Amino acid sequence: MAPFKEEPVIRVGLIHDQETIEFSIENPFKLVSESGDSLTIHPISSQRWRVSLADTGSLRVENVENGEHRDFADSKWVQVIPHEMSDTLTTLHNVTIGIQFHWQRDEDQDFLHIMEFRKTGEKVLTAINQLPVETYLQSVISSEMSGTSPLSLLKAHTVIARSWLIAQMKKPPHKDFLVCADDHCQRYQGMKRFTKIVGQAVRETRGEVLTYQNEICDTRYYKTCGGVSEDFVNCWPPNEVPYCTAILDEPGGETTPLPDLTIEANVRAWVLSRPPSFCNATPEELAPVLNEYDKEIPDLYRWTVSFSNEELSRLVESKSGKKIGKIKSLIPRRRGPSGRIIEMDILGTEDTLHLDDQLEIRRHLSESHLYSSCFVVDTEGGSKGVPEKFILLGGGWGHGVGLCQIGAAMMGLKGYDYQQILFHYYKGSSLTPWWK
Repeated sequence: MAPFKEEPVIRVGLIHDQETIEFSIENPFKLVSESGDSLTIHPISSQRWRVSLADTGSLRVENVENGEHRDFADSKWVQVIPHEMSDTLTTLHNVTIGIQFHWQRDEDQDFLHIMEFRKTGEKVLTAINQLPVETYLQSVISSEMSGTSPLSLLKAHTVIARSWLIAQMKKPPHKDFLVCADDHCQRYQGMKRFTKIVGQAVRETRGEVLTYQNEICDTRYYKTCGGVSEDFVNCWPPNEVPYCTAILDEPGGETTPLPDLTIEANVRAWVLSRPPSFCNATPEELAPVLNEYDKEIPDLYRWTVSFSNEELSRLVESKSGKKIGKIKSLIPRRRGPSGRIIEMDILGTEDTLHLDDQLEIRRHLSESHLYSSCFVVDTEGGSKGVPEKFILLGGGWGHGVGLCQIGAAMMGLKGYDYQQILFHYYKGSSLTPWWK
């Protein structure tokens, strides 16, 4: 992929497959449909509108206050185009964030530029935001981390968010839009969390991406590594990615030999200690760099989760669809260099379940997602080889590949510049302008 002559415009999926979607806007805008119909509206104040599908299958845009509506026949989509796209906010109501994670909730979000409502099924709609990349990044950076974070972190995060996004253009992960707005892709939660320093970070890195051997890097990232990052191939096999391999999250960690966390005894000692990693941060240090819902977890570096046998057996059966009886043990079969379990057997009284993916391990051992697959297991009580209780002692939050957000934030607080942060987490990469 060659550098672009100008900044790209992208499409981001916001609300998916809903029967109705509501939005508000207070400045003049046009409704434009696929068939070419156009209607200009001058709201008296901020008015609430509902988009739905009429009985005829036509797209219907209705004023919630007075019931007046306009149907757009023979169109798969209708767009809301503000007269002043870069200054007018369109508010989407009840946007779900953190889907299937422990912080899932609904909130109203404000967006710039074009809002599209598209039929994606016989009776359902999807909301899509169409906007320039640099404007998109202003929201991503203040959604992933707090807009009060150190400038060097925000600049580093802008570069990797831009790089990851452009890398997806080779093989778009979605059909009607390039990326979604949730953790499956990158958090994109509108402009409410935007700050001046975020604008500065985006402006001062405009068009910059990370490259490796003249190719844009697939710059994955996550919340915290727990002390050692993970090899790309252990999360997304069979791809070996030279710039995303395990490192110690400490000064000079790119070249420091790793502790052998593929050995169970070493992993146990590791997670029961708190090595002086960049991401081993106090709540006071984390206060300015995390958004409020991320602060709900008491400790991102080390954690403990407990289940009764009944709870865990029911959970595993519901996630796997396989009846294995009461659980006798959780057996790690293979760990990566970060200590994350890549393959595991769940041994039951009736059958054994084999899992060979770190994300599936996290899904099977939580109602949403276990913080990470770097953990050891203690048991309590029980009889005849069937414990009464399982205690998971773990470290880190996320898959562990690429940039550790908490570690990068602490590097910023310690005075590292954004290039030093980037080259710490992405070994051998280069900073490259991709558009002006």
